[in-house]
Amino acid sequence: MEQFWRMRFKCNGHDFTSETWTKNLVGIWYGAWRSEEFDNLSNRFKADSELSVKLTQINSQRGLKWKVTNSMLKTVRRFWGMKQSSDWVFTQYGGCLHVAQIAPGKPINVAEYGCDKEVYKARPITNKRSFRLSLLPDCFRLLASAGQSNCHEVHGTRSLIELLCGCDNEGDVLRRWRAMSLSERIDALGPKSWETICEAYLILEEKFLPMGLGVGGTLPVFDLIGRSQDGPFIQAQCKGNRSKVWIDTEFLDQCRHVESSKRKTFFFAYAGVTNEESDISDVKVLTNKDILNWLQTSSRGQEYVTLMTN
Repeated sequence: MEQFWRMRFKCNGHDFTSETWTKNLVGIWYGAWRSEEFDNLSNRFKADSELSVKLTQINSQRGLKWKVTNSMLKTVRRFWGMKQSSDWVFTQYGGCLHVAQIAPGKPINVAEYGCDKEVYKARPITNKRSFRLSLLPDCFRLLASAGQSNCHEVHGTRSLIELLCGCDNEGDVLRRWRAMSLSERIDALGPKSWETICEAYLILEEKFLPMGLGVGGTLPVFDLIGRSQDGPFIQAQCKGNRSKVWIDTEFLDQCRHVESSKRKTFFFAYAGVTNEESDISDVKVLTNKDILNWLQTSSRGQEYVTLMTN
């Protein structure tokens, strides 16, 4: 099955994105070793720990005094493992998302993009196309920030990049996007965007005012915490899992530190929960079906859909 990879082309503060993409190449650095040396060593040393030592030795011999870490090596293996004539890569520069397919051919060394003694290891690309972000729905801006690695496989927003790769221009993208059902659009945004939609629900329906804490992961128990303009304390957890989840006791205990008359507690579970209703009677559970119904039937939900999808 084809895979989709977000790539960045920066080395030691230098940005080579437009240059390498224009030359129909994508690549990585991670040291002074060369493509053929990696091929040779990776055939001889299967363990990452051994291979890391050998590549670090080459770095040292050529004036680089830092270690090729296991994390770097994993990125290198991902890059080497991209399937030619199948996998797609994408990047962003100049206000556009650029997509292309990995072309036949082994990784090569490109001296033109060497950087501070590091060798640029590149692969050829084909079937290139570009899409202006200003002409795409806002959700496509999520793609450029996916992951932290220079070579990151996209999962949560796979549907979005898959849609781009099947289109020739922005008009094609818009036609296909507008033909999707609301449920399909929400699925395409990925699990992380579920948190954003849940926060929008609280803001529009509960007059939620965040307390300066970011969505997701900031607190050990809560994803969203704040107050309603009407007074009650609002606590919420958001789970974008595509199967039912269990509301754990830690969440319930933390919520119940506040009297039930002074708080509103929400648990946004995309696929629902497995708890008995009697055990969570003071928690309002909202599923994907509930949120879809809100988006489709309420005036505030419909307004939000218009802003989100146009």
